[in-house]
Amino acid sequence: MRYANALSTAEGLSTCYVIEGTNVSWPLGPSCEGYRLPTESEWEYMARAASSEARYGELDDIAWYASNSPFSTQPVGQKEPNVWGFFDMLGNVWEWCWDGYDEYPDGPVENPIGADEAIRRVFRGGSWAEDQSFLRVGNRNRADPEVSGNRIGFRVVRSDLP
Repeated sequence: MRYANALSTAEGLSTCYVIEGTNVSWPLGPSCEGYRLPTESEWEYMARAASSEARYGELDDIAWYASNSPFSTQPVGQKEPNVWGFFDMLGNVWEWCWDGYDEYPDGPVENPIGADEAIRRVFRGGSWAEDQSFLRVGNRNRADPEVSGNRIGFRVVRSDLP
């Protein structure tokens, strides 16, 4: 979140996060002007790129995972992007989303945002260390927000505001 705020400030945009010690809040939600983590639903929308398939191409062509990686994080963009031009949506590193982890609600919900008060946060996409079964657009995972390592990263986004 500090990176997203710093990038926003560097580009003359309002920041999205209020950071007080180890507490982070997101007062404006996705309607903030600056850079931020995607919500879980935004992440899945970007990864699917208008497809309903579990993957957006042949796995070896689009992702670093346990069967084809040199067992470390790779520079972004070495594999093929999805049809919207997003690289490494599957594999390479898990990507943090803003949402707190909760079970999915019953029935359809448009652009949901997960529980703010959840202890664990969502991350998506799989990593270079995972078996191919983990690398599906719909797969989700969770961890305490303090978790870090060479298999977890993030992607920043900005809302398309009028």
